[in-house]
Amino acid sequence: MSKFIKDTNSDAVLFTGEELIAYIPERYDMYGLLVQDEYLSALGIFDMTIDGKEAGIMLPAVITMDPSDIDEKNINGAAYKVCTFKHNDRFMVTSSVVKTGKMGYYIWKEFLSLGNIPKFITYDVIFGLLDDLKEVAGTGINASHAMLEMVYQHLYRDPDDLNKLYRLTPMSKPATVVNMLDVSNTATSTHSRVFGAYSADGINAALVEDNHVNNDFEDMYRQ
Repeated sequence: MSKFIKDTNSDAVLFTGEELIAYIPERYDMYGLLVQDEYLSALGIFDMTIDGKEAGIMLPAVITMDPSDIDEKNINGAAYKVCTFKHNDRFMVTSSVVKTGKMGYYIWKEFLSLGNIPKFITYDVIFGLLDDLKEVAGTGINASHAMLEMVYQHLYRDPDDLNKLYRLTPMSKPATVVNMLDVSNTATSTHSRVFGAYSADGINAALVEDNHVNNDFEDMYRQ
């Protein structure tokens, strides 16, 4: 059963459970997507616990919240705004969201390029990350859903062997996410490791990891 209800008198979205705790990364501030004044406004993609159960929200827009309490905590080396909502608190001060023209870029950089994916966005959930972007933010990403699926599949890896795509495993364990800048794991050939960006990491990976798939450039070098 939903723990939220829209207040038709004020247009606010009220929390109807007992306690909701939202964990909002303070690094959203560098994109201009986290502001604390009378209320707290933040990108609507973050982990939560609702009445003790893990959850999350995936809304590609800035939402304005009015929690009962705001604390600051360091969790696994990252700074968070920890917002506590009690029964009937305004989870969203208004159901209208702030549209940001560069939202696609911010989401791509934060979650895909840097790999800062919230815990609730599992392999099954990630495929919807950008689905509502154009409708909510007013502009989308010029890529098909099928192409985005290929990107997501490339970043989710076997936790026991980062060279193996998660989709090729039994999926009995939670996936490990690598970021797009991690050339030692995202590059798939010796050529791309050595001649790509972050060459020091790439050369180390090329020396350590065997490459069992032919690459056109590498075949050319051998001739």
